[in-house]
Amino acid sequence: MSLVRANHPFLKIAALEDEANKLLGECITTLFTSASPDLVGAVVASLATLVKARPQYVQLVVTSLTNWTPAALVGQGAAQVKSVEKVVRISLSHLVKCVSLSLSSPCSSTC
Repeated sequence: MSLVRANHPFLKIAALEDEANKLLGECITTLFTSASPDLVGAVVASLATLVKARPQYVQLVVTSLTNWTPAALVGQGAAQVKSVEKVVRISLSHLVKCVSLSLSSPCSSTC
């Protein structure tokens, strides 16, 4: 968004921000409602990457990940559910590390 000029003839910053927020909402909804372990794992990994690029979403993502339960994955194999749970734990650990590093230094390239 910061690369788009305020008076760009085709790209409207407000419209782009609205679309980005809607897509983020859809990702969070997918996290809680999808019955596909692969999709849930991919969403979790994407959200962790998003927080690295857009730290203003850290509270939303961390809250979503800590509130996530495998309820939508009922009927999937135990190994698949455990795999998704592991991705969530690793992502939360990574986010905690990155957030604490970003608080101590303005730019963290280790995350």
